[in-house]
Amino acid sequence: MLKPGYFDCVLLLVEAGADLLIRDGEKRTPLDHALARGENDPIWLYVKERIIKITYAYLHDKNPATRSIPRDMDLLNTLIAYGFEEEVAEFLAYTPDINSLRNYLEITPLYWAVSCGNSVIIEKLLVAGADPNLTQITKKYPKKDKWGFTPLMEAVVKNNVTNVHLLLKYQADIHVKDAHGKTAYDH
Repeated sequence: MLKPGYFDCVLLLVEAGADLLIRDGEKRTPLDHALARGENDPIWLYVKERIIKITYAYLHDKNPATRSIPRDMDLLNTLIAYGFEEEVAEFLAYTPDINSLRNYLEITPLYWAVSCGNSVIIEKLLVAGADPNLTQITKKYPKKDKWGFTPLMEAVVKNNVTNVHLLLKYQADIHVKDAHGKTAYDH
């Protein structure tokens, strides 16, 4: 349970220029905390507006000292998770190799988008060249049962027919096997 005044403190910190992508001990961002109050909450609306402004400022920043792949992926994760479709498209226009990006769990943007379930963002990523057959084999990924999963396997596990169809349309390979030797059909 959060202490009284927590959200007011978050708002003050955001207004003062706090990093909206920083994660607390529970791996939550200020945006996560703001959304917990509801989509019509003034703090959520303010933070949402700020994250959109930060996205555009960040993408137009040509200084390599302030741009980095981990930072890029934190921003892209946030945009995908909250369904900022236009901002994802803008981000992709400035990203030369979408397949080189991984989040803190070593998960690709496409896999993350499939996990979040937004078909519009998934298609934007696929059009931008995201490889639907990249697997998520990593020791950092906490769910060992999903080592080697492809975005197609994740869509099947989530029973999302729209996303399965979309991934197949963009040449997702039904024969790829996960770390346990299972294909998407086996899931």
